[in-house]
Amino acid sequence: MWVHGHAIVGGDARMTDAAGAMPEALRFESDWALFQAALDRADVSLIGRRTHEAAPNVKRRRRVVVTRAPARPLDDDRALAFDPAAGDLRGFLTAGFGAGAHVAVVGGTEVFDLAAAQLGYDAFTLSVAPAVRLDGGRPVFAAARDLAALTRRLEETGLRRIEARTLEAAAPLVVEEWRRAE
Repeated sequence: MWVHGHAIVGGDARMTDAAGAMPEALRFESDWALFQAALDRADVSLIGRRTHEAAPNVKRRRRVVVTRAPARPLDDDRALAFDPAAGDLRGFLTAGFGAGAHVAVVGGTEVFDLAAAQLGYDAFTLSVAPAVRLDGGRPVFAAARDLAALTRRLEETGLRRIEARTLEAAAPLVVEEWRRAE
């Protein structure tokens, strides 16, 4: 199984505003195109219920929706519900998508933490818009409340930054590619 996380954050390491929504300030066409291409390559996306509900599945991709209310029906026949309290995520994904599945982890916070704990990451693409501040927003990982802590958390999962490139200089926006250390 190949597990690849994807997130975009502001300079304060937050990926949402205080209301839990992704703000316009973090919407970049170049980043969106990279993200969509990555989802196209994945066999399945691992996504939280709120993110699933906020982002309709217009491309009809396979999704596993992490939810504490699995009995509540999903509005998408391409999505399966997974209750994190009910079982083994790796076993669930393997049963549904095969041992060699490419899993795109797209959040939110609890989903990123769950994937780190139960799956581990093989790769992580982190886009950072350093000029954006999202006071009171949600971090990628619950324990990573600033960029230094986010970097440490990615390293703790066994990843190493292999590349950082400017995607948009005017904004600015930097994309960091992280991979499992050999």
